[in-house]
Amino acid sequence: MAVHRLGPVVLALSALLTSGGSSVAATELPREAWSPGGSSILEAEIIPPAYRGRWAPSASACADVEGVQRLVVYVNGVDSYENGGRLTRITQAGKPRAVRLRLSYEGEGRFSDQEEVWTLSPDGRQLAISVVQGRSAMLIRCD
Repeated sequence: MAVHRLGPVVLALSALLTSGGSSVAATELPREAWSPGGSSILEAEIIPPAYRGRWAPSASACADVEGVQRLVVYVNGVDSYENGGRLTRITQAGKPRAVRLRLSYEGEGRFSDQEEVWTLSPDGRQLAISVVQGRSAMLIRCD
């Protein structure tokens, strides 16, 4: 029974994961189809390929040798100058090319869990990050 209910979720996630940065977006699903609150063994807790890579607020920040303002997005988390975050949950955010992530951050002796919404531009070159009940940032893809 649960497999039936999660079937469309797996198909939509698969479409998003295989889009590889193209402007093809996954089919929108109702929020309740994502089973908020827990993962199923059928769901993959990975950041889709279109979101992975190096991001920064400007071209000069991309070129900075020390990478102070850069964010590197990996399959299972993120890394920045003085902290990193491990992905613990990812779901659809309710609009095209947007995902809601829960990340467990560690850095400078501090630990925190944070929920973020990432929205990718249609061309895949800009990433808007909004922290739920917090700050926002607009980043560009570093080549």
